[in-house]
Amino acid sequence: MTKTGRVCAKCGATVFGDAPRGFCSVCLFRTGLGSFDDENDAALEPAAARMQMEFGDYELLEEIGRGGQGVVYRARQKSLNRTVALKVIGLGQWASTLHLRRFRHEAEAAARLEHPQIVPIYEVGERDGSCYFSMKFVEGGQLDVVIRREAMSTRPAAELLVKIARTVHFAHERGIFCWIKRVSRT
Repeated sequence: MTKTGRVCAKCGATVFGDAPRGFCSVCLFRTGLGSFDDENDAALEPAAARMQMEFGDYELLEEIGRGGQGVVYRARQKSLNRTVALKVIGLGQWASTLHLRRFRHEAEAAARLEHPQIVPIYEVGERDGSCYFSMKFVEGGQLDVVIRREAMSTRPAAELLVKIARTVHFAHERGIFCWIKRVSRT
């Protein structure tokens, strides 16, 4: 998983060094629908939005995050009428065998961990050339966003850090190694 300082030529998002054509997953998806012209992007939005509302047994409700591997949505699993987090590999049909193996390994590794602070995996699959996994949806937002929005006093911050350290240690003991992105406070 070689992540470099490269950015998408279209939107400026950070991309993996082995990303096809050097574009992020969202821009690659749009390329498959049309061209990189801004006026075509506006015309494609309604079609892309309609196409992305349904994903097999899942109704996509909103995007809640994205990373180097894929996009995470709050979704409704139709067959069980429950809200889940659905992670879809961002490269879709452009994903190489290495990307697919890395994505599946992430899902399998997370599914092996049973811990109260680790979100359980419900399902792993493939739909229309895109790999995905669903997991329990947890309310509250992303930690980095929450911390930037409101300052945390020393004691709760220390308690949270201990909880995170114990959870990472639990994963390490089971052969799972986490890469933690350093966030600068500027």
